[in-house]
Amino acid sequence: MPNTNAQVGHSVTGISFSGNFDPHSKDEVTELISAFGSVIEVDEEYLHQVTAITGSGPAFLYHVFEQYVKAGTSLGLEKKQVEESIKNLIIGTSKMIERSDLSMEQLRKNITSKGGTTQAGLNELDRHDIESIFKACLDAAVHRSIALSKSEDE
Repeated sequence: MPNTNAQVGHSVTGISFSGNFDPHSKDEVTELISAFGSVIEVDEEYLHQVTAITGSGPAFLYHVFEQYVKAGTSLGLEKKQVEESIKNLIIGTSKMIERSDLSMEQLRKNITSKGGTTQAGLNELDRHDIESIFKACLDAAVHRSIALSKSEDE
């Protein structure tokens, strides 16, 4: 499912083909859809997961960024300053991910000094089990996608 990131050519669309598609037809469809961004081919049973991760993903990340702005303003900075700083932080981080051959984990490790401010913040995120929070978020989206597909079949 293309999302609003298609407006800037960076949507991620999951696609599945039946056995009736020959390689040429697959290439044509994939090329057409890639006008919106990247295309990942998965077995049909995984389209709900793709919907959760990439279809709903921009809204999840916007929500995280909103909370980051709220937390930043609670430190005493003006909201406009925090929003502009975070916007540039997101853009810069995205460009680092895009341009680097390193994994996101390694990029994080490269800026995390043992005993430093980054490590202190990461420890707090781990204390709140951020991984489980994101897993629950994605699980809920997958389950809703499945439910919606079943109601369409009726």
